[in-house]
Amino acid sequence: MHFYTILDLNYNIISLIDILGVIQGVILGSLLLFVHQSKRKSTLFLGLFILAYSLEFIPSILTDIKLVEYYPQLTYLPFDFIWLMFPLFYKYVRHISVFPEKSNYIYLYPGILSFIFQLIIFFFPLEIQTTIYESIPYLLFSLLGILYSIWIAIKTVQWINLHIGEVHNQFSKTEKRELQWAKLFVIIGLLFIISSIFAAFFKESFWVALLFSLVNVALLYWVSLRGILQKNISPLFQNVVSSSTTITATSQLSNNKKTSNFTPEKGEVQEKESLEKQELLVKKVTDYIILNKLYIKEDLTIVEVAKAVKKHPKTVSSAINKVRNVNFNTYINTFRIEKAKELLLSPIAQNLSIEGISNEVGFNSKSAFYAAFKKIVGTTPTLYQKQNS
Repeated sequence: MHFYTILDLNYNIISLIDILGVIQGVILGSLLLFVHQSKRKSTLFLGLFILAYSLEFIPSILTDIKLVEYYPQLTYLPFDFIWLMFPLFYKYVRHISVFPEKSNYIYLYPGILSFIFQLIIFFFPLEIQTTIYESIPYLLFSLLGILYSIWIAIKTVQWINLHIGEVHNQFSKTEKRELQWAKLFVIIGLLFIISSIFAAFFKESFWVALLFSLVNVALLYWVSLRGILQKNISPLFQNVVSSSTTITATSQLSNNKKTSNFTPEKGEVQEKESLEKQELLVKKVTDYIILNKLYIKEDLTIVEVAKAVKKHPKTVSSAINKVRNVNFNTYINTFRIEKAKELLLSPIAQNLSIEGISNEVGFNSKSAFYAAFKKIVGTTPTLYQKQNS
């Protein structure tokens, strides 16, 4: 009897942690829905995601505190959002990313239909609910939901990687724009799902249950906080993100138009001229940046540079990528690092700290400066200073 009391108390501790997660999730999710504006749909999807995430705790809470023993009708609450959570987060990421988002809700439909199905079944007699939820078809349906979540999670990571690449092509300051936290959250979420699947094959342990509960609540709090603080990243210029079929169709159409006039020799001349024009453009951009010391500007964008040389930002970005084989962010950082190397070896370094020098050359943080310096020079600013003094 004493052992049972201790075990019951332990599970109440887990339930208390889960209840705190539900409270914070419902409050934050509801607030986001309340302040939602039509121009910021990302707030809507984040709020719905947080609500879905937090409500998933409720069935396990009711089981742990043994409330379902007194109210069996609460056994199968319609709060299984395995089909819906990752798609909601995917839509949130799409809306805050640098790429323009189209109103496409197709990935949410399976989750919405799953919720409607659960809601209908919830009003059936308990015996019928048990028969349905313990049937092999429903188990296969749940497994399919897990696979669907994993697929959407992978798509989210791929989209964030595309976003990061474009951010580096448009901005010189990428901090708080890269969405690395969202990428990390999705990866941890994937690992959490896989771990949960493996844990289901073993006897439930109190410590394992406690660990899962703590991680779940911590993730909910973390993603809520980061999501609320994260601002939408507006594109500086429009980028067309086409599907592979659209790209293929466009290229085929283009090839058909050019086939009659195209010869290998003519193609080589055109490519050479194009490369020469790009090299001249990059030289013009480089001279302008150095002359006006634009690299010192902390939040320099490619639009400002393109406007100065009277070219479209996409044209400038493509030229830099082609001629220098780097993105805009790295391109600007090379100027900053060259100036930093000069300052590190000058008498000015006696009166300035490493952080002071990083601010002088246009970096907004010491960590960003160190990362860029190590990437371009191959060593840290401090070691470079010692080796060349």
